[in-house]
Amino acid sequence: MGKVVDFVPQEGDEMSTINPATSDRAVELWITGDDATIVQRGDRVRLHFEGWPVVGSAGLFQGRVITVDPTTSDVAGKLRILVKENDNDSWPNERYLRPGVRADGWVFAAAQKPVDNRKPRRPSPR
Repeated sequence: MGKVVDFVPQEGDEMSTINPATSDRAVELWITGDDATIVQRGDRVRLHFEGWPVVGSAGLFQGRVITVDPTTSDVAGKLRILVKENDNDSWPNERYLRPGVRADGWVFAAAQKPVDNRKPRRPSPR
């Protein structure tokens, strides 16, 4: 048998938790401002989820950058990118991969055209 108790919420007490019922998952990674100039939407990403064993390349999962957030955070000037799983590579089951699981990621930026800082050559007189 239960009993009635007084409950007076204090500042900082958790009153409720919102857990959306969706199967769309994304990974939030933070990149430096220097990297933000070369990372773009559609770049390939290799991910390792904390608690998931890696043997060779098994245990690494693929994804694609879906968003590069242009605003910096208060986390030392880093920018946020969101990564979603590829259609041809599935991530671990939702039972194991829940919101809050940590992940390490490596972004494979598309090849950038090198900047040519040389002065243009004048055509030679003939």
